[in-house]
Amino acid sequence: AERGRFVHEALDSFMKKYPKDLPPDAEADLLKIGDEIFRERMGVPSVRAFWWPRFERVAKWFVAFERERRKTCATLGTEVRGKLQIDMGDGTTFTLTAVADRIDRGDDGKLAIIDYKTGSIPQPKQVTLGFSPQLTLEALIAFTGGFDKIDAANVGSLQYWKLSGGRPGGKISMVNANIEELVAEARTGLADVLKAFN
Repeated sequence: AERGRFVHEALDSFMKKYPKDLPPDAEADLLKIGDEIFRERMGVPSVRAFWWPRFERVAKWFVAFERERRKTCATLGTEVRGKLQIDMGDGTTFTLTAVADRIDRGDDGKLAIIDYKTGSIPQPKQVTLGFSPQLTLEALIAFTGGFDKIDAANVGSLQYWKLSGGRPGGKISMVNANIEELVAEARTGLADVLKAFN
């Protein structure tokens, strides 16, 4: 979990520094950002031996992939806070909150909700059956315009970016399902759980 936090922080800083064009030395700069974040723990042998080489591979993969991706997508925000208020029907309101790792907009105008994972990613059935509802609930918030400074829009994809630092350093896994149906089911499921607890 701690390694994941470091990787998230490094990528967030990098994306905020270069929201549009990447410089020729982008990989070196991402490594510099990562070094500053990792430095406080680099004295720990396991960090030096395992975490840093993995981050180097993540940085190489991420920058190469990002250069291609930016030809067809624009990043609207990273570590984006969102919320959705749900009327419980009895005079009370429940507020669902989330922080999306990243939200992009494709050339087709649809949003891509992205979750960076340094560990394992949910199996497709876990997502479609509602056992791993993070991305579907974030999509629900996006459909309703609940993310800071991002207008309501259709969500075209839900993506897990596995950033393990293995070989290759990263891999994209898409949630291959009807997103509108998933979101509707997540909304119903959430409402049922809230009513039961209420």
